[in-house]
Amino acid sequence: PTIYGSSLRSKAAPSDYRSFPLPALSGQTEQSAIAAVAGYFIRLGEALPLRVGYVNDRCAADALALAGYVAPALPLVLDVAADITCEALVNAVGKEIALLVERRGHAADLILRSPNAAIEPFSVVVNSAIEAVGVPPVTNSLLTFVIGNLSSSLQVDTARVPVRICDLLLDRLDTFFRDFFADGSRRISDLRVMSEAELNAALYQSNDTTVAFD
Repeated sequence: PTIYGSSLRSKAAPSDYRSFPLPALSGQTEQSAIAAVAGYFIRLGEALPLRVGYVNDRCAADALALAGYVAPALPLVLDVAADITCEALVNAVGKEIALLVERRGHAADLILRSPNAAIEPFSVVVNSAIEAVGVPPVTNSLLTFVIGNLSSSLQVDTARVPVRICDLLLDRLDTFFRDFFADGSRRISDLRVMSEAELNAALYQSNDTTVAFD
């Protein structure tokens, strides 16, 4: 997915990951939480199929024991339209996760041995491993959604995502997630992304051009 306002990775500016709590995502099952994350990007009109990185317990173990030899994330691919309901998206995510349980990441040097291999870095990653906190962020990732049983968080590469964009993103994620979990029968395309405060600012405050005259 494309992250609005982010910049390209630069060797001159190393990654600087910061973690932010996601209260609206906390306490949800892995399947539901990942569906909510995917739903957000689908709602924004991302090109389909949606492709995000997925880190489970096996990936996390490999990332620590076989660092540099095995890719740290698996591709989670969803080809669903925005008119899908929240409940149906949760079920679709569950089926995709089940297919990835026994898989491992590809060999880290695969692109060197097979230059034509269709391997692209993940800009967005979801990490639901039990030991997620101890796993380093996937290389080149902009956003990593860390999904835990009790609490969830978002790791952001602040070297490429300005503070203003980060604050806006967190506000929109919170708005969308709360709408997503409120009613599973609603369509993704009908869920809100802009909060009341942002909507008010966009519709009214930015159009308030009243100027006082002497």
